[in-house]
Amino acid sequence: MGVEVPAVSHAADQAGEIVSGVSGKCLEVDNSSTNDGARVQQWDCKGQAGSKWEMTRTDDGALQIINSNSGKCLEVADARTDNGAPVQQSACTDAKAQRWEAAKFPGTDYYYTLKNVNSGKLLEIDNASLANGARAQQWADNGQRAAKWLLPPLKKYSPGFPLYAVTKDGSLESWNVFTSTSSRLVSNWDFTAAVQVDHDKDGRAEGLYTRDAEGNLAYTNDALDDDVDLGDGWNQYDLLFSPGDLGGTKASELLARDTSGVLWLIRGNLDGSLGERIRLGGGWGAYTQVTGLGDLTADGNPDIVAADKDGVLWLYPGTGNYRAPFGDRIRVGGGWGQFNLLAFVSDAGIDGRSDLIARDGAGGLWLYESTGKADSPFKPRRKFLDETKNWSGYRALF
Repeated sequence: MGVEVPAVSHAADQAGEIVSGVSGKCLEVDNSSTNDGARVQQWDCKGQAGSKWEMTRTDDGALQIINSNSGKCLEVADARTDNGAPVQQSACTDAKAQRWEAAKFPGTDYYYTLKNVNSGKLLEIDNASLANGARAQQWADNGQRAAKWLLPPLKKYSPGFPLYAVTKDGSLESWNVFTSTSSRLVSNWDFTAAVQVDHDKDGRAEGLYTRDAEGNLAYTNDALDDDVDLGDGWNQYDLLFSPGDLGGTKASELLARDTSGVLWLIRGNLDGSLGERIRLGGGWGAYTQVTGLGDLTADGNPDIVAADKDGVLWLYPGTGNYRAPFGDRIRVGGGWGQFNLLAFVSDAGIDGRSDLIARDGAGGLWLYESTGKADSPFKPRRKFLDETKNWSGYRALF
C-alpha cells in the first residue's frame, strides 16, 4: 500500500485518566484496591489499573465517575460537606455524594473542575501537592489551581478520537483534542481518504479505512496482522466518512457520495468487512461539504451536517433506521461558506456529544461544541487547539 498505516487504538493515551493540571499526576485508587472506602490520591501516570476511570451521565445531567479496575464510584466520604473531607471509592449508588458536575476551569479551554453535587465543593489535591500519594479531597471553590483537571471522554456514548492532520507534503500528525498536544506519525502518507471508526462502541477509534490513489480500500486495526483488502473502484466516490452506527449492524457504517451526487450507505461489520450498499438518494452534489460523527441531538442516533453552495449549513437528524437513516433536514444557518473544511472530532466539551471543527480561509481552526438541540445544534465558536497556528498547510483533517 506504499506506507505504514499507524496504530489507531488510543486506550493508552490518557483517554481514561483524570490528570491534575498542577502536578501532571493521575488520580488513582491507592494500590489499585477494589475495596469500599479505598483512599483516592494522585500518582505518576504509568498505566496502573487504579488510575483508569469512566464517566457516565446520570439522569439529572451530572457525572458518575467509575474506577475501571474496581467498578466503584468516586465519592466524598460519608457524604460530608466540610472542607478537607477525603474522597474515596465505594459501590455505586444514586447518592448525591457520588455525583459530580464538570465545568471549564476559568481561563482555560481543556481543563475542568469537578464539583460534588452534594456538598457544592470541588475535587482537589491537598495543598496543591506535587508528591505521589497526596490525597484527593474536597474544598470550597476559591479559584484554586489544585482543582484543575484533564478529564477522559464520557463513556455513554462519546467518541474519544484523536484528530489526524495531513500536511501538504504528506506528513501525518495526531492531535490529542483534550491536551492540545501532537505527534508526527509518518512522513509519507499518500492516501486520498481515511476514515476512523469505533466498531465496538467503546469511545475509541480502533479501526481505520484508507483509500489509496488507485482507488483501493483497505481496513486495519491493532488486532490485525495484515490489512483487510476491500477491493478497488472506490475512486467513484468523492466523499467518504462514517457517522457511526446508523442502525444497519452493530458496527459503524460508511457513507459515500459518488461523482453524480448520489449518497450511499455501506453497511459495516465488526471485523471491518463491508456488506450491502444502499442508495439513499441523489442531489447531494448540491453540498460542498458533508460530515458527521455521533449524536448531535441527544436522541442516541448519529446525525450529519451538510453545507450547501450558498453557505447554508443543514442538519440531517438520524432516525436509527439504516434504510432511511436521516429525517427531514433542519436549517442551522448561513455564513458557513467562509469555511473550506468541516470535520467532527472527539467530545471536546466532555458532554457526551461530538463537536464540529471548521477551518476558515485564513487558516484559523474553530470549534463548535454541540448543544444536543436540533434547532440550535452548536454553541458559539471558539478557537481550537493551537490558536496561533495557521492550518492552511494541511490538506486533510479527519
